[in-house]
Amino acid sequence: MKTVLQILNHSSHIVHTVIERCAALQQIDRALKEHLPTVLRHHCSVANVREQVVVLWADSAPYATRLRYMSEEILHTWQSDPFLQPLRIKKIEIKVHSLDTALVKPSLMQTDKRRPSLSHETAMLLQNVAHNLKDQGLRNALLRLARHTNKG
Repeated sequence: MKTVLQILNHSSHIVHTVIERCAALQQIDRALKEHLPTVLRHHCSVANVREQVVVLWADSAPYATRLRYMSEEILHTWQSDPFLQPLRIKKIEIKVHSLDTALVKPSLMQTDKRRPSLSHETAMLLQNVAHNLKDQGLRNALLRLARHTNKG
């Protein structure tokens, strides 16, 4: 039986490949964060890079929205940074990944089943903003949100 050290030092072992992949993603994450506003640096991370797509995790929906608003700028930065440029990223996917929700018991999360609702004016504002956005994902999310209007 091999020791853990032998497995880690054996370059053809899958664990070694995973460790190298994690180290590469950490370097990419650090390089990207150098270009982000200070506020966002602590609330997002590079989750994966595959087939010219980078997947960013945000720790909450508001930070994901801010990243989506900045996605064009982030993509431009990515394509001009000498370290990141060889990855030839053409698309950014932003996902909310919060560890806090995994720690909350499902029964506590389901206590209030009421859907939040918006005033008609707020829904109209969301629709106007959505129709002027280039980011299709953010546009669709805002249009879905705008459907939650007060019926009264």
